[in-house]
Amino acid sequence: MDPGRHLQPYEALLEELGATAAAVIDTHMHADYLSGARAAAARWQVPYFVHPEDARSPYDDAAGRFAHQPLTEGDTIALGRATLVAAHVPGHTLGSTALIADETLALTGDFLFVRSVGRPDLGGQSDAWAERLWDGLERVRRQWPGDLLVLPAHYASEAERRADRSVAARFDVIAATNEAMAIQDPRAFLSWVTAHTTTPPDAYRTIKLVNLGLLDVTEAEAETLEVGPNVCAIG
Repeated sequence: MDPGRHLQPYEALLEELGATAAAVIDTHMHADYLSGARAAAARWQVPYFVHPEDARSPYDDAAGRFAHQPLTEGDTIALGRATLVAAHVPGHTLGSTALIADETLALTGDFLFVRSVGRPDLGGQSDAWAERLWDGLERVRRQWPGDLLVLPAHYASEAERRADRSVAARFDVIAATNEAMAIQDPRAFLSWVTAHTTTPPDAYRTIKLVNLGLLDVTEAEAETLEVGPNVCAIG
């Protein structure tokens, strides 16, 4: 899920576990790094899943040029003895999707972090996407149990790591300590988003277009695009 373009670490882990890849999933179309999902799916001969709303450019609605299978609300993917269920939670992107594993783990991508939420401005439609993000947060507040373990794609500081170094927290802990999650009024939330959203790196638009298959870059250009900190969270 959400693999980077260097596949060696994933292949080493598969070998160590004696496991075989069953699928490759992008929880959303990334803007902060170049996805290895297409290359991994081709190499391992497995399906690549992404939400159809993220298979198009948010800038001009151009269709992405890559093979994939649509992953939509309620879809399930079987992985060994585990089952992932897709929950569509747009806002960071239109197709942002969380994957719930056996009703115990929530793989949230860039939708929900331990201390923040995914920024809604990377597609050029900040206000509209912020409203979708609020709706997604309201949904999970209503539906997700407190003991659900949230595993986001990124972290901003060591304070978001657990004692075992994993980046995770129970949903009830996040609901109580995450500043964005604590806001109860939609207008206050939209104001908070506006006040805390910084200017994204110039490279983010280019990275998204590369991930959509709409732009090609050399290896040297890829290295340059990925230089710098991740800034997909608000704040």
